Amino acid sequence: MKLFHCNYEKKTNLIFITSLIWLLNFRTTFKNIDYHMDANGYASVKFDPLVILIKNIICLLFIIVYIYENKISKIKFNVEKLETEKILVNESNLELIYAKKEVETSEISFNDISTHYQEINKGRNKIINNIKIIIIIIIIYISEEFYFLVANNHILDRIIINMRNFGILIFLLFLSPLVIGKSPYKYKHQLFPCLMILFIALIMILYNVLAIERFKKVHDYNLITFFGCFLLSGFEFSLIKYLLSIQFMSMYLIVFLKGVIGTIIFTIINLTINKDKFFDIIDKILSLEYEYMNEEFEIIQKIGYILTLIIIQYLKIFTINTFSQNHLLSSMMISDLIYFPLYIIERFVIQNFEISNIWSFILNFIVGVINVFLMLIFNEILECKFLGMNYNTIKNINKRQYNDYLDGQKDLNLELKDEEFQINENDEVDD
Repeated sequence: MKLFHCNYEKKTNLIFITSLIWLLNFRTTFKNIDYHMDANGYASVKFDPLVILIKNIICLLFIIVYIYENKISKIKFNVEKLETEKILVNESNLELIYAKKEVETSEISFNDISTHYQEINKGRNKIINNIKIIIIIIIIYISEEFYFLVANNHILDRIIINMRNFGILIFLLFLSPLVIGKSPYKYKHQLFPCLMILFIALIMILYNVLAIERFKKVHDYNLITFFGCFLLSGFEFSLIKYLLSIQFMSMYLIVFLKGVIGTIIFTIINLTINKDKFFDIIDKILSLEYEYMNEEFEIIQKIGYILTLIIIQYLKIFTINTFSQNHLLSSMMISDLIYFPLYIIERFVIQNFEISNIWSFILNFIVGVINVFLMLIFNEILECKFLGMNYNTIKNINKRQYNDYLDGQKDLNLELKDEEFQINENDEVDD
């Protein structure tokens, strides 16, 4: 008997595509791996406020896609409404009407969305709700920008990665239900992997900080800033889920509104301070060891960073909308694992650096593999066939529902046959 079964679907490719784009984005942030990266500081294109401003201005173009989407949605809604009216008028068979309704409600229909907005967009409720959405978008934008400025960082990578997993999971496990009204961790195959990753991350943080000599100075680098950043990321993921599933907001509208906020903020920044002063602010936040790491980058690298960052902004929302917040975290973990061999080649083969602590290096790689393995279980890509771990996977829940439906149909057919037999029997008695 197999202990594991792979349930790979086409839409699962989204997780791996997001991982690859995330990897490309990170790699475009710096020129070459060098010794500065281990010393808590490196030159990065992300520290250029003009680059960030351009990225936000391009995000404004998502309004075009949103308008087009909205137009198509209205056309589709009108067609569905017309078809439903025709069936109600022309068909007296209730079974056909029920079947039509069942198809229409298999996903969130535009009629549901319309009814939802009619309820919340009345007078004072509309104003309050719009203010709430604006505040949420501002929090999402600040959290995301803070992450890419502070945490998408190669420095102290072994600690940063584990702190990221720990911080985001702490929020998703215990605080996310307060935001979206339900917990994403209901079953064994969801809760067990996340608790394991949380425990491993905590152990690795303590190990790297306390057991390795070169990491003891980490306490000077304000780990509270990093941990707060990752808690904000978990908050960001949950707020995005709230806007998508509770407010029924368009993915394109969310990206556009973030672009509006970012354009305003970084227009002011670019008009009031220069690139060097902006780097000084980041330096104060991160306590970078070197005073000046603000180099100039080729235009092609800046373009690559901007484009991949814009794609990530959309894919983050798309992944959360298609799957869940945890699927986005799994994309980040997979990106770590994909980057690891590339990091080895660039650092030790091309740059000829030495491994300072071989056992720590190997241990962190093993932990990365285990994390990805556990997240594949959570995402139901890997199905565990022991300890009832696969009982409440979506696949098996649907299978049980289908079997119950078939059993119900059999019982209904038997009842109809019994009724038909009784009617025929009564007719024979009357004759």
